[in-house]
Amino acid sequence: MSCQFVILKLMKPLIEIVKGLPTPPAQTVAEFVQTAEELVPCMMAPTPVSVRPFVRELVCLVIRNLKCLQHNLQVIAKLAGADPSAVSASDVQSVLDSYRPIVGLLELAGGIFGIAGITAPQAPQLAKGTDAAALTADQATITDFIAVLQVTADALGGCVT
Repeated sequence: MSCQFVILKLMKPLIEIVKGLPTPPAQTVAEFVQTAEELVPCMMAPTPVSVRPFVRELVCLVIRNLKCLQHNLQVIAKLAGADPSAVSASDVQSVLDSYRPIVGLLELAGGIFGIAGITAPQAPQLAKGTDAAALTADQATITDFIAVLQVTADALGGCVT
């Protein structure tokens, strides 16, 4: 993330250089060069070792989010079991809809997983439906997927709790 901030930091002197063309102010050029030198570490090709901590933290983040989703599913299933009229299908669906964005992070980071020499875990599909049987199946699916992700996280040094 620090590399992105350095790039943003480059914008001010770059704008001043462009405004000053064809003879930009020497101090602005010096400021640009000094800031650009801060980017040297960012330009080095990522290595498996350098991206594995990021991959581990990403996997741990997905695990935490899936545990939260799982908790929300358990709560909504209990509410539906106690009083079916208290929970609508759209309420259940809104909880289930958070699954795709959570596991989508893994898909987005597929290239980074590749750099780290790790195959990104493929998220399983949830059951179609908002009934009790589908919720039970979804909870089991999420539990199994968390276990798969935990193996990956543990191989990378484990999640910090």
